[in-house]
Amino acid sequence: MYCKKCGAELREGDAFCSCCGRRVEAASEDGMAFRTESSRNPEISSKLILKKVGVPKWITTIGIISVVVGAFLILFYVPMFIKLMSYGSFYRRSSYVSSNLWWSGFCVVIGILILIMGILWLKAPMSMKNNTVRVFTDKVELQCVDSPISYNQVLKHALIGGSSRAVNATIMFHEISSVACIKTGRLRFLEIETKNTNKYKVFINDAEEIVNTITQYMKRA
Repeated sequence: MYCKKCGAELREGDAFCSCCGRRVEAASEDGMAFRTESSRNPEISSKLILKKVGVPKWITTIGIISVVVGAFLILFYVPMFIKLMSYGSFYRRSSYVSSNLWWSGFCVVIGILILIMGILWLKAPMSMKNNTVRVFTDKVELQCVDSPISYNQVLKHALIGGSSRAVNATIMFHEISSVACIKTGRLRFLEIETKNTNKYKVFINDAEEIVNTITQYMKRA
């Protein structure tokens, strides 16, 4: 007989599981105790088979490049803009000075926008960089921030904060009703929905591999 929650083997007469403390279910009419899907195969144990951590590195790369480009434009064109603005109105009327004044001002604005965007690209995944998904042979463990599902929401979360909640959950395979990889542009989100309608969205590397592994071991359970 096996625990319905953690799959640990139970001794006859146990009222509670010695591993997780769950109450042992009553026996059926034919004297056989109910078992979970995973307990049908007593060889299944909680063995770690896959661990994924963090968010895509390309997001950080784009953020760093944007910050560098934005900072370069600002540092290069701000002195030029200030120098041209120091000229008298007579000189600013000339086409050469006027065109350079407008160009330098335009580049400064673009540099500021690129710098802000780069900071957001760096900040957006910061609260989610420690996301961890562990897949065992009979369960999934989530230690993460429940993620916004689109990058616009991710940027909004980075800019003004959000309601993303910390998640520390252990989900047995028999509790899962669906598991999917949601693609938003180049972003990947792991979505797990349980039979009691809990839904978890995790912003993490290689969500497709996680989904394939979970699906494979759910079939074996």
